Amino acid sequence: MKRTERSLLFLFSLILGPLLFGTFTQQAAAESRLTASPISLNFGSVPVNTLSSSQAITLLNTGNRNMEILQAASSIPQFAISGPTLPVSVSPGQGVSFLVVFTPNAAVKFSGSINFSIQGRDASRKVPVSGTGLAPPPPPQGPVPEISLSAASLNLGNVLVGSTSSQPVLLTNNGTANLSISQISAQGTGFAATGLALPVTVPAGQSASLAVSFSPLTAGSATGSVTVLSNAANTPSAKIALSGAGTAQTLQLSASASNLNFGNILVGTTSSSSAVTFTNTGNTSVSISQVKLTGSGFTASGIPVPSALTPGQMATLMVSFDPSVTGAATGSVSVVSNATNSPASIGLAGSGVQPQLSLQPGNVAFGNVPVGSTNTQTMTISNPGSATLNISQSSVSGAGFSITGLTLPLNVAPSTMSSFTLSYTPAGAGTVSGTLKLVSNAPVSPANFVLSGSGVAQTSQLSASPVSLSFASTAVGSSSASQTVTLSNTGNAAVTISKLTSSSTAFGVTGLSLPLNLAAGQFTNFSVLFAPLTAGSLSGSISVASTATNSPTIIALSGLASQVTSSSVNLTWSDSSTGLSGFNVYRGATTGGPYAKINPSLTPSTSYTDSSVQSGSTYYYVTTAVDTTGAESSYSNESAATIP
Repeated sequence: MKRTERSLLFLFSLILGPLLFGTFTQQAAAESRLTASPISLNFGSVPVNTLSSSQAITLLNTGNRNMEILQAASSIPQFAISGPTLPVSVSPGQGVSFLVVFTPNAAVKFSGSINFSIQGRDASRKVPVSGTGLAPPPPPQGPVPEISLSAASLNLGNVLVGSTSSQPVLLTNNGTANLSISQISAQGTGFAATGLALPVTVPAGQSASLAVSFSPLTAGSATGSVTVLSNAANTPSAKIALSGAGTAQTLQLSASASNLNFGNILVGTTSSSSAVTFTNTGNTSVSISQVKLTGSGFTASGIPVPSALTPGQMATLMVSFDPSVTGAATGSVSVVSNATNSPASIGLAGSGVQPQLSLQPGNVAFGNVPVGSTNTQTMTISNPGSATLNISQSSVSGAGFSITGLTLPLNVAPSTMSSFTLSYTPAGAGTVSGTLKLVSNAPVSPANFVLSGSGVAQTSQLSASPVSLSFASTAVGSSSASQTVTLSNTGNAAVTISKLTSSSTAFGVTGLSLPLNLAAGQFTNFSVLFAPLTAGSLSGSISVASTATNSPTIIALSGLASQVTSSSVNLTWSDSSTGLSGFNVYRGATTGGPYAKINPSLTPSTSYTDSSVQSGSTYYYVTTAVDTTGAESSYSNESAATIP
């Protein structure tokens, strides 16, 4: 009964076992592991002090995360290991290989291990290695060949994928008989041995040269060996350990500038150039196939196509900007190649600018100018363009024309102006034409402007307006209102007025300071007064002395002087006020005023005689009273008096 129960229990465990531990098995499979292949190395029997053929150990990552191999070392010196530079990371599903070479130094069996230090849970891996050293055969009797290699190992360095690095190896026969080399073989991806046509015989004491090369197909470290089989007594199978690294090709073309700005350049006159250096900054030759250029006014030269640049080599491209129109311009220059960053492009920018010359008033007609006189015209140069205007030369043709105030060279900035004077001084009568020429950096140069003028004989003429004056009746001893006379230079030459003379004391002049110069067309005024001293019809004249050909200029004068009859008005009034100091008397020419006081001081009595009246006039009077404090009363009633 008990045995049956045990059997059932055991069966139950077999059934449930996978169920209970299935999860654990899947979790363990997800761990990262490095598996060695093969799990051990046996080199067999190898003559003492002779290199064996190399054997490879591959560590394969059978997990699902990266593993890092930190170190690789042999437990005993007779087994040497070589391979990639450590530490090295191994991706899931990938592997990395190492070469192991056995070199016995005694006729015994050697056992050891290749130990790998690994980061992570699997801290190490050991691969057992073994081999036996064979005692060297007894020295041969008689002449024997012996082989000597110039190198036991070669490092061919870093070599670009697709390229080849080569080093020579010298095979020397140090024996006393001919050395017969029957086979030379290279092991390891990318390694080769060339240069000898086999079989080859090397006499005693002579050498043969072998070329060992490395042509990597992929990037990364590589190891290998070259085996030389011969009839040498010392080393029938001579080996050379090989190493190298494949380097991925990089094709990179770099420009010294990413943008060029040429600024403001004069249209059609100058150009600006800048150099851009393109450098092969990769490790492989770059082939330039095309130079593309866009943008109006830009040109490029200096790099022939097609051309090639070796690593580190430079080529210079000259880019120029020579605008044909005004305004901003943009573009680009691109160098097309087989580089990974092709095309190498440079942005271009610049502005075409141009000065403009504007002259006001432009063509000049001076008209009639008296011989010996000068007529001037102010000329204004303006620059409505976008660049500085430079006037380098000026000239004027035509008799009598000249320039003053123009200093050359003259620079006129955009939107600014400068002035000078153009003159015409005829030497004789007659019409003259000429040209003003300005040489500048404006689009149209020289700029020509037409000049004209006529020389005429000088005429000096002074005219008066009016030529006669008549004054109304004026009382003797008084003066009439003044009358104005205008003197005009009606000739074409300047006139100097030197003196004004009145022929009668009844007439006087005022308002003119002498001497006075009048240019052609100018005029001046003076006033004439009539102040008779005797009664009657009076006449006279004003004589104007000048440099005019019609000097003196005469203005006829006439006026009527009347004799004044002595008259007076006696005024009386009444006032009963007390405490008065006196009275003031006021007179007006119209009823209701305005009035003017006529007594020079207070009148103490209530009467006053006005002796300053004239015949034929009517006068209006009022009085005021002034008290002892100086206060003055209002006007009295108005009284009128008519003088016969």
